[in-house]
Amino acid sequence: MFFKKLVFARKFTTSILLTGLFLAGCSGDRPNSQEAVTASRGTNPSFSNQETIPLNYTPVDTESQVSNQIGYTEIFEKKRLNGHIVVYTKDQTSSELHIGQDFDRQIAEFGTIGEEVYLNEISIRQAQVFGEQFIIASGLCGANCSINYLFQDFNGKLKTILVVNDALVIADLNRDGMNELITMRGTPTAEIRVYKKVSGQIMSVNINEALGAIHGVFYNTEENRFETSMDHNVKKYRYCLKGDCLELQ
Repeated sequence: MFFKKLVFARKFTTSILLTGLFLAGCSGDRPNSQEAVTASRGTNPSFSNQETIPLNYTPVDTESQVSNQIGYTEIFEKKRLNGHIVVYTKDQTSSELHIGQDFDRQIAEFGTIGEEVYLNEISIRQAQVFGEQFIIASGLCGANCSINYLFQDFNGKLKTILVVNDALVIADLNRDGMNELITMRGTPTAEIRVYKKVSGQIMSVNINEALGAIHGVFYNTEENRFETSMDHNVKKYRYCLKGDCLELQ
């Protein structure tokens, strides 16, 4: 009788030890419930939570294209700006508008500037950008399609410095007294690029890529800052006063 009790006790003790080891093995590497939730969420690579975002500018190809020379009798003038800048079609049945400079009835053509249905929207203005004087001609090729030419005047002859096929805004982003160029593609949220001049070279950076914002970026002109959102969480960034970066507000 005593022997049977002893065998039973040993079996019971062994069972407890094995159960304890099994539970320890299962739970030893398992995170607690809070850790598991955090791990499952992870870090969203498409949205940055950094307080300072560096901006890596790359050079822009600004090689001026050689203007086509066209006789005035070969075009159909639709509008004239500043006396010598001509907007025209090349065919009476074409709706594609071109822009060029008139030199004694010889047209130096710069390129297309939109569709004839938007003829009245074509405008020209002077503006300070990158610390220099530019003539900007703007047109529309669709509801959300803009064409902008940045010209500089060299002894009465216009030279194309930059062409952007996006809506543009001129603003002093880093508040240093020198305007940068901001281009926006798409509405209401957009793909935004910033252009600046560094050592005589025009450079640009994609703000969406810098912020990792897959849902678009909005430039708030009144607050002079960029805004983006993710999961109803709005992030607001302003250009750094020193250096090429964005600071979380």
